[in-house]
Amino acid sequence: MRELGIEFISVFGLPPVDFVHTAADLGRRYISIASIGRPLESLGYLVFSLKDDAWLRRNLLHAMDGRGVSISLGEGMVIVPGANVSDLALCLNSSVVG
Repeated sequence: MRELGIEFISVFGLPPVDFVHTAADLGRRYISIASIGRPLESLGYLVFSLKDDAWLRRNLLHAMDGRGVSISLGEGMVIVPGANVSDLALCLNSSVVG
């Protein structure tokens, strides 16, 4: 049987490093991730960008390495009314994390 992972959408925008720790605490080795998080103020989560934030990318990779968690799938993008979708082209054309 193949191991199950946890999809990013299942954690409602939890910051990436926190997501890694949550997955590891639950005994999961695989996650999916979105390169850009959307604000979910009602949950206390802020926008993040793995594309633009080198510090966050380094911390994510460090947490994944330390907890034995790997990314198995890149999530799609959330497109909201008024968004400039051309800004998302880089996310489709390159590896944001590694």
